[in-house]
Amino acid sequence: MAKYVGWGGCANVFNPNDAKWSKRHNTLKSLLTCDQWNSAKLSTLSAFYTPDFLSKTIYNELVEAGFAQVHF
Repeated sequence: MAKYVGWGGCANVFNPNDAKWSKRHNTLKSLLTCDQWNSAKLSTLSAFYTPDFLSKTIYNELVEAGFAQVHF
């Protein structure tokens, strides 16, 4: 799981000084509100990749354990 931490190499999109990412930086920033931009930027260290099969398995186990509904 350590290899899937955060935004990976895409976290550079939040660095306005990275010339390689400047076009993507400007595009993404123009598409998001200020709050959305800040939230996304803050998530670069706490966002994790979870494969679909794992999420579905956890969901099914919760249902089997008695949870009537699980909302995401």
